[in-house]
Amino acid sequence: MAVETSVISDLSGYVSRVANLLRLDAALLTIETKQNLQALAVSLGLLVAALFVASLGLVILLFAIVLLLVQLGLSAALAAFLVAFVLFAAAGLMVFIGGHRLKSWTLKPHRTLAQFQSNIEALRASMQHEPKPNR
Repeated sequence: MAVETSVISDLSGYVSRVANLLRLDAALLTIETKQNLQALAVSLGLLVAALFVASLGLVILLFAIVLLLVQLGLSAALAAFLVAFVLFAAAGLMVFIGGHRLKSWTLKPHRTLAQFQSNIEALRASMQHEPKPNR
């Protein structure tokens, strides 16, 4: 009777530890997923900003071409071309940074999976090294 109580107690302890580990892994998964989604939002924000800046550059470039054709005086048109060039350069930089960040982004929770594997291995090791009750 005491052996059965000991086995049930040991099993209850294992179940409790497994449940606690699963709770902690779920919390870690939530945190890591939230971080990954925030990184995605920042990358997408940079790409949207790049699109907006590039469209402004296109408008200014078109104004510059019109001014160049109307005036044939380089001063106003040259200034407009320089502004458009700077805007396109800024958009290119944002696309490069946003694209680079987006390529390295993943939804796969690497740390959580590694921690979960570690927990499973620790549980297996503890179950193998536990003394078996005598019958």
